[in-house]
Amino acid sequence: MAHEIGSFAKPEQIRFHRFAPQDPQRKIMRRLLREIVTSNSVTGDVTTLEDLSVVTRLAAQQDEE
Repeated sequence: MAHEIGSFAKPEQIRFHRFAPQDPQRKIMRRLLREIVTSNSVTGDVTTLEDLSVVTRLAAQQDEE
């Protein structure tokens, strides 16, 4: 992977989840994923989420690790 995209862009970890927070247009909300990983909480606007339970499940999995 480092050879293809460069070592500076190589992620530290790759996690696979069944669900991702998506808006009504089915776009993944990367901002929420970033907040869950860095602070284990979501502080921004989540009113456009299709399913809010996805965020709580991802945060719970983050706590377990």
